[in-house]
Amino acid sequence: MHTSGIQKGEDEMLKRSLRNSFLRIASLICLPILCVGALVFYFSFNTLVKETQNRINASCHLMEQSLTNVFREVNKQKAMFEGNSILYLTTLQLLNNEKLTYEQVQTLRTITPIFNSTLGYDNIYHSLYVYMPNRYENFYSSNNRRENLRTTRDSAWYQTFLNMPEDVNIHIERRTIQESALLSYDVISIYQRFHKNNVIIVNIRSSYFENILTDVAELENMQFFLLDLENNPLVSSLNTESCNTIDFPAMMKQPSDTIRINQQNYFVEAVDGNPYMNYVFLIPRRSLYALSGKILATTFAAGGLGLLVSISIAWYTNDQRRKQVFSILSVFEAAEKQMQLPEMVPVITDEYSLILNNIIKTFLHNNELNMKLTKLQYQKASAELTALQCQLNPHFLFNTLQTINFELMKLPGSFNAV
Repeated sequence: MHTSGIQKGEDEMLKRSLRNSFLRIASLICLPILCVGALVFYFSFNTLVKETQNRINASCHLMEQSLTNVFREVNKQKAMFEGNSILYLTTLQLLNNEKLTYEQVQTLRTITPIFNSTLGYDNIYHSLYVYMPNRYENFYSSNNRRENLRTTRDSAWYQTFLNMPEDVNIHIERRTIQESALLSYDVISIYQRFHKNNVIIVNIRSSYFENILTDVAELENMQFFLLDLENNPLVSSLNTESCNTIDFPAMMKQPSDTIRINQQNYFVEAVDGNPYMNYVFLIPRRSLYALSGKILATTFAAGGLGLLVSISIAWYTNDQRRKQVFSILSVFEAAEKQMQLPEMVPVITDEYSLILNNIIKTFLHNNELNMKLTKLQYQKASAELTALQCQLNPHFLFNTLQTINFELMKLPGSFNAV
């Protein structure tokens, strides 16, 4: 029972030593890795957030410039009719005739370059319509000069204009112009009311805004939405089906930091300060966190590897320490049992070999002293025995008795003493 208690104490000591070694080594290896990883993660994430915000600001600036340029040209058309009464009356007269005379045809050819002066960019503008109420339902088209609502392929805009409230002077919508059975164009139509019941419709190719969105969406999978003032989507970098699943009016009324689309989370950046259109940026969280996630994963991987290394080193060092401790204990046991001691370590490599050598030296020195002490004790006993033997010698005894006799004879009345 005493032996089992000692063994249990030794096991507890070894476990405690292993735990302490692991904690000490892990703190030296893992803590620096985790601290460095946390700092890199923090600074890289903040840097990425700042860069993303700078990109968004630059994208907003680019979109503001593009919209300003487009609406500057639209406003030129409106100002041209409102400020030039001759042009206004001439156009009304050309539209208010069932058939044009030769002189009117020449007049129409003369004023057409004026209408088309702002449409010189074929990659931006598709067409321009000018409608003034007339009994023949004619309107001016930059593509075909004069058209009729009853025969034209594109008449949907007229119904939209009729549905515009009288106090609304500008309206924007996305629609499709079907020029033929095989040819169609997606356009953004901008309705500009002038002189109450007259309207100018500028049809801008959707591809123009889509190209801008492509330039704006610099981050991977970044989404961009161009909205009208009622927050209805006009152009987006998502497909139409995905776009229809987003409630933009609710998003603009109650801005949210995040939104989930197609099983993916996005950060939301909404801008509604433009007088003509609103726009929304959607930044994928996984794109924003991609670099930081890699840094975090690398940090945890390095930390895990550090733990494995710490366990291995602690186990190895503890095993070596256990062997060294048991070797020292075996020296004590051999010394106690008067057994032969092991040879001294020729080269001292650690504290245990130094301790072991000192212990062996101490035991050897003690044994030498014990042997000398035993020899001295033997010599002393031999001397005492020799002296005792000398004291018991007969000649020594005779001389002693004779001396006593002489002393007695000196006393008065002791002449008879023998």
